[in-house]
Amino acid sequence: MNDVKSNIEQLFRQHYRRMFLTACALLGDDEEARDAVSEVFAYLLSAQWSPEEQRAEAWLLVAVRNHCLNVLKHRKVAAEYSRSSLPASRSPLYAEIERYIAEEMTEPLATVVSMRYLEDRRAEDIAKQLGIKRATVYQRLQRGVEQIRNHFKTR
Repeated sequence: MNDVKSNIEQLFRQHYRRMFLTACALLGDDEEARDAVSEVFAYLLSAQWSPEEQRAEAWLLVAVRNHCLNVLKHRKVAAEYSRSSLPASRSPLYAEIERYIAEEMTEPLATVVSMRYLEDRRAEDIAKQLGIKRATVYQRLQRGVEQIRNHFKTR
């Protein structure tokens, strides 16, 4: 486990700059670019996996590119949704998800998911306010979203 972590740390030191520049070029925002790179490494840490040394740079650049493309797609969907005639706060599904987060989701996932998705706060701001690492925020978001999916999938 420590070998994987130290390998990921080494990959971070070696490839962060190039990944960050790639994310900046795609997203056009330094903070979002930092978040994108951090999410890729948070995924590696949570999965306790690192790419093969020969393919690491290519894998990391593809991973950050794909994450950035997902962010851009999310922006587009959010913009289209905000233009729809039914505001998100009045959507029955949105209200049900909001209720689930507030009443049934376990802590500390509920706090992080609520701050990120209901209050639209950035991961860095959440980490600072809660006094936790940004990677922890991403891990809790991932688990929280998974918990929401599972809850609504079984219904």
